[in-house]
Amino acid sequence: MLSKKIGIDLGTSTVVVYVKGEGVVVNEPALMVTDEKGGRVLAVGRAASELAGKGGKVRAIRPVRNGNGVDYGIAGALVQHLIGRIIGRQRIFRPAHGEILALESLPVGGDALDAAIDEAVSSARGLRLGGGEPERIKRQIGSANPPVADTSIEVMAIDAQGQPALTQVSAAEVASAIEDLVDQIGAAVDRVFTQVPAERRAAVRRNGLVLTGGGAQLNGLVEFLGGRARMPARIARDPEACVAVGTGMALDNLQMIRRGQHYIT
Repeated sequence: MLSKKIGIDLGTSTVVVYVKGEGVVVNEPALMVTDEKGGRVLAVGRAASELAGKGGKVRAIRPVRNGNGVDYGIAGALVQHLIGRIIGRQRIFRPAHGEILALESLPVGGDALDAAIDEAVSSARGLRLGGGEPERIKRQIGSANPPVADTSIEVMAIDAQGQPALTQVSAAEVASAIEDLVDQIGAAVDRVFTQVPAERRAAVRRNGLVLTGGGAQLNGLVEFLGGRARMPARIARDPEACVAVGTGMALDNLQMIRRGQHYIT
C-alpha cells in the first residue's frame, strides 16, 4: 500500500488533517477527555468537547498550550485517534519567494483567549464556565475592538459547589478580558516587521498581512492588526484548514523548503 502524504495543523483550539488527494479529513477541537486518573481515553475531538461540557469526573486535556507548548504524547494520541476514526505556538512570520525573512513564536493561542474569558467570568461571578463555553463566547461575541453594541449571551457555568448554573456574559466583558492578549499579538507583528531587511519592507507593506488559523476569525482582529501595522490585512481563504493543506502541498516541494531554511530566525 502506498504511503499517504499528510499535513497536520495542531492548533490550540482545533486540529486539522489534510490528506493529499482527499482534502481535509479532520477538522475538530484539539481536545481529549480521559477518566479522572488519565488512564483511559473517553473521547477526542468534537465528542470530547461535548463530554467535557457535561461536567463529571473527567479530565479535559489539550495537547497545545499557550500557543506553542506541546505535549507530544497527548498530541500523537489525539491525532492517531482522530485519523483512525476517519481513515481506518501562534506563529507570525513573513515569507518571500520560499524564504522566511523573520519569525516570532508568540505564546498567545486560542486557549489563552479562552482562559482569559473564563478568568474574567470567575472573578466577576465566582463561576467557572462549562467545557467549550469560553470558545463559544469568543466566537459569538468576542472582538479585538470595543463592541459598538454591547450584546450578551447566556452560557453554562459551574458554581463553587460544582452545580450547573446559567449566567449572562456581555461583549464588553469579553473585549476587556482579551484586550491585553490582542495587544500582545499586535506588538509581535510590529516586532516582526522591524526584523525584515530594509530593502524588503516596501514589498512587505504593499502585500500586507494574511491571517491564518481559527484565531484569525476573531471579530475585528484583521482590522485591528492592519490598522496598527498600517498595511493591508486579510484573512486567508479557509483559515482553519489552509495551514494543514499548505503543509501537505509542501511535501511536494521539500527541496525548495530546505533551500530556504537558513533564513529562519
